[in-house]
Amino acid sequence: MRWTASFSVALAYNVIFATAFAWILWLFALRRLSAGAAGLASLGAPVCALAAAWLQLGEVPTRAEAAGMALIIAALAALSFAGRRRAARTPAGAP
Repeated sequence: MRWTASFSVALAYNVIFATAFAWILWLFALRRLSAGAAGLASLGAPVCALAAAWLQLGEVPTRAEAAGMALIIAALAALSFAGRRRAARTPAGAP
């Protein structure tokens, strides 16, 4: 690894601005959504990252990665479905 000026600027950008922006977005989401909904959204991040690498960089997922993506998607669907069923059973005025 060579510590060039462009590398140092890119590293500083990722450490300071990109990370700070991500934290601000996360805190904004927590204010607007329940912790459960925000947590479910964060579980989808690996799936989105792998799909983006596949589409943008041509990195084809391995079978293990594809299986992991399928398990994450299935878990998110199951949790979402369970949450909707629970919300449908809760009376309108109940907390």
